Order: sequence, then structure tokens, then C-alpha cells
Amino acid sequence: MSGAGTVTRETLRAFVEKTDELGGPSAPAALAYFADFTYRRSVVVDQTLDPRSPEYCGQQLSLYTELAGRDLDQKEHELTDFDFDRSVDAANPYGHRSTRFLAEHARSVCEAIALADLDDSPNVLDMGSGWGLSSELLAFTGCSVTAVDINHKFVELVRRRSERRGLQIEVVQSSFDEFKTDGMFDAVFFYECLHHAVRPWELLRKCGLWLRDGGKLIISGEPINEYWWKHWGLRLDALSVYCIHKFGWFESGWSMSFLKEMILDAGFIPTVYEGRGLGGAGVIIGRKLAPNEAFDRIQSLIAERNEAFDRIQSLIAERDEITCERDTLEKERDLILASNSWRAASPLRWLSGKLKRV
Repeated sequence: MSGAGTVTRETLRAFVEKTDELGGPSAPAALAYFADFTYRRSVVVDQTLDPRSPEYCGQQLSLYTELAGRDLDQKEHELTDFDFDRSVDAANPYGHRSTRFLAEHARSVCEAIALADLDDSPNVLDMGSGWGLSSELLAFTGCSVTAVDINHKFVELVRRRSERRGLQIEVVQSSFDEFKTDGMFDAVFFYECLHHAVRPWELLRKCGLWLRDGGKLIISGEPINEYWWKHWGLRLDALSVYCIHKFGWFESGWSMSFLKEMILDAGFIPTVYEGRGLGGAGVIIGRKLAPNEAFDRIQSLIAERNEAFDRIQSLIAERDEITCERDTLEKERDLILASNSWRAASPLRWLSGKLKRV
């Protein structure tokens, strides 16, 4: 069987149909089919633009339309269908019996919680909670959880399972953009979901308003790479393209530098734990600065900047001094070379050696 090769807008449907024919994207035959996959986009994306600008966002949304074959509507297309009754009664919310899959996800969630180093009995906002595995594990570790998801079936699943198990989980149906709360939290948790936010920098700024001073932003299980985009954009691997076209999901990703920049701009100091998350990806913990701490941090950065500026000025002055000395020596050399006196030979040899050292 030949691989998918280069896929274009015109061959997207055939690519998705072939993947389904092979058993779906996780089937061994489909994974082999994906091996040489590349996507050749028609939409032009100018990566020299400000990545937060309306122009750049508009280009990425145009690319989404190309890949999905429809305009973005997350209230309609971010929904996932599943066997509700089976998930309610199962040992885990996925209704899976794959020990390896469940152990890996449980480990990733719990490691992120441990790295955040929260106080006892914290209030945690679990954004994009999905089936509710992260919410259940947060509650298991002693957190009071508010679980937010756009999918009404997920919200009802988390509510039913938490009631049956006596877990302290409040559920809210909402999109990222529309969610509002008067509550204050000790942590906001994003597990495998922040990449569905179209403008995550705006969402992270709102998270800062919902957190107490010193509160933690926890990000885990997210696609971080610079393979397709310098800053951020829709992921163009085979699985992401498949999901965007088949389900209409918004599957973006960012470079680590851009993610850290967003976190800093939202008022957090980020710490990256490489290789500690899902599939070896990093876990990022952002700590919200208190107002006086933020002022002190700004003053410290200003002092560091001024020190660096003074050092640069010193180096410039040193360079100018060396350049001036070099120019003077070159003039002396030219005068000697213009002389016919045999006495010029000795100083010329000395001067030539001096010029080489300069």
C-alpha cells in the first residue's frame, strides 16, 4: 500500500476517507499510511506579521476554512459524541480498558498537579475538562474543582460521575471565550485543551483575573513545536489535518518561546519542566505575581536592562578607541611607505607587526 504522500485541498476528502477505510487514525495500517504525509496549503500565511494581529489571525482562520471545508463554529464543531451510559458507569470516564493509555494520562495529570506544588484543599478551575479525567484526579488529590467544557454531554458526564463518587466537582457548560466567574481560584488547569483556543493570549489574561496572588497556571499535554510556524498556527501533521477536516476541531500549536511570551504577558512567571508531561512534552507552571512583586520584578528587569545598556556602551567606546588607534597606525604606515629613506625599513617592520596585533 502506498502512503498518503502530499495532500492538498483537492485531495483532503480522499485522504480522510482512506484513513477511515484503514480503520481510523490509530489503526496500524493508517499509521503506516501517514508515514510520508505532508500537506501543501493554498492559503498564504505571512509569518513576518505580528502573530497576535487581526491580519495574522485572519490568515490562520482562512487556513482553517481550507482544511475543515467550513467556517469555524466551535459551539457546533468542538463537540465529541461517545457512549454516555458506558462512560458514566465505567471505572474511568473514557470507558477504556487500555491500561497503558490510562496510566500514561493519569501519570501526566498527576505529575502536573505535583509540579504545581499547591497548598492543601485548593480551589482549581479545570478548563476544557472533556471527559473529566483531569477533574476526577484533581478532586482525588483534595482539590475543590470547577470543571468547564463546551460540550453539554461532557458536562453532564462529569456531573453524573462526580455525584456517584462523592467528588467535589462543580460543572459549567461554556466556551473559553464566553466563560465568566466571580470566584477566585488557587490554580487554573489546562490539560490537552488550550490549543483549541483561537486567541490563547486573551484567555490567559482572563485567567490572571480569576487567580489569587501567587496562584498557579498549569499547562500540560499541549503541542509545542516550531516545525510549521515560528510563533503559532494550525498543526499540519496527518492526525491534526484529519481531525480538522473530519470533525471541524481547531487544532493549533505554538513554539515554546511564544507560549512563554503569552504567559509572561498575562502576568505569570513561567517555569518549564522539560519531558515531564504527556508523551515527553513539557509541563509549564506559571505563578501569578502579586502587585508589589510585579513592581519589584519590573524594577529588577529595568535595572538589568540598564546594566546591559551600560555594558554595550562601554564596548562601543572600547571599539571606537581601537578603531581610532588602528586608523592612526595606518596613517603612519602610509607616510613611511611614501618615504624613500632607507631608514624607514626598521620602523615599517615594527609597525606592520603592531597592525597585525590590532
